[in-house]
Amino acid sequence: MATSLSSLFFWAGLALTFLTGFLNLGIIAIDDYNHGFAVMIPAQNPIALSSLTSGVHPYLPKFLLRAIAQFFYGLGISDPLWQLRCSLALLGTGVYLSLQACVRQVFPTGSLERVIAIFLVGFYFLLPLFSTRPLIETLCLPLLTWSGVWVGDYAATGKKRGLIYGLFFLATASLMRFQAGVCALGLVALILYRKNWKDLGLFLIASGVLFLATGVPDIFFRGRFHDLLWTYVNYNLSFAGAHFGKMPFYTFLVLIIALSLPPTFISRYRGLNWISAYRRLIGPVLYVVVFVVAHSLSPHKEDRFIVPILPLYLFALVPLAAYLWRKGSTWRRAWFLGANLVLLVLTCSNTTQNNLISLAKWVSTHPETGAVDSLNGSLVFFPQAFLLQSIEWTNHSAAQVYSNQSCDRLAVVRRDVPLPADWGRHFRQVAVFNPGWIDGLLAELNPKNARRGALVGYIPLACP
Repeated sequence: MATSLSSLFFWAGLALTFLTGFLNLGIIAIDDYNHGFAVMIPAQNPIALSSLTSGVHPYLPKFLLRAIAQFFYGLGISDPLWQLRCSLALLGTGVYLSLQACVRQVFPTGSLERVIAIFLVGFYFLLPLFSTRPLIETLCLPLLTWSGVWVGDYAATGKKRGLIYGLFFLATASLMRFQAGVCALGLVALILYRKNWKDLGLFLIASGVLFLATGVPDIFFRGRFHDLLWTYVNYNLSFAGAHFGKMPFYTFLVLIIALSLPPTFISRYRGLNWISAYRRLIGPVLYVVVFVVAHSLSPHKEDRFIVPILPLYLFALVPLAAYLWRKGSTWRRAWFLGANLVLLVLTCSNTTQNNLISLAKWVSTHPETGAVDSLNGSLVFFPQAFLLQSIEWTNHSAAQVYSNQSCDRLAVVRRDVPLPADWGRHFRQVAVFNPGWIDGLLAELNPKNARRGALVGYIPLACP
């Protein structure tokens, strides 16, 4: 029974992840667009190497994302949206299969724990969406998970391969997102707790070798050993908190608790053999604790920062879920499965920033449009990456003084922006670019989310 359920959950989860990537083109964040979508598509448009390697963001993720999109362009797919669909589906598939391989290594064959872990990797409400986004957090996610799994193997068996593999995957994860490196503190704490000084020496030697190896590419791409790392650290120490805003230190603690869908796991767990249940999960638990604490100390916080440790966090919940399942806690199962299902449908079906994506789709099917004028800050950013043709994007501070009469220019205004009384005497509506339904609801409930709302396109009244 457990084997058949495992197989069912595995293939159904794979299908869901693939379809989420293929159908949902949502943009999670501006960084998501600038350093993901805009790097990937159109794959046929040249991008200077210097533009990929400059700045403060890691360039290895950009290389990988660009290569995936160019692979599909090489297969003859020239439409940017189709390149993107195929790329996101492939990215999600790769992340999913990697996480399921981690499940096979941690949880015994035929066990209830493995069934639960396979289910969570495929159907936990955040994973299908985030596994398919071109975020550095997404590319870091499978590597950090493998590192935590191997550290768990080291904690359980004492074999040095777990230490070496854990460090290797952690170093690679840090190339995708520098902050992942903080998890090394968890491994150091484990070694010190075991008082294994030979392993501490091995850790120091292996860490030094990996630090040297990961810094060499910067010499060729940026002219200085680990230049990107130093630039990134200096940037965050100097500007990031002030520029992006600050959040309370307890933000991630509250978030990590909320992600367990309380009160599902709030229980006394009488009779649970904690040592046996968590024997191979010391690595994941250490990584989650260190990651959350370290990120809590930083003033700049965003919800997506927690994404790299999501699978490790879910692995840590598996023994508790198995206990609750065996003890017949029906209401807990019903609450978790029901709430997760609702959230899963919401996250997979809602296309974030769909108003901008719809605008780009409309422009691509109207080649006569040579420019888009954003009125009153209606566009958060310009989705040029979704277009093959290059057009002009401009901002106009006030609709009241907008006076274009050129038929190749589309004026875009948020639906909530008041228009002049005589607007209809000069312009006519040609399109409405609706948001995803969750974005639309957020825009209605809170004026701060107005940028997520519907956009309306206008051209001069005299134009055909």
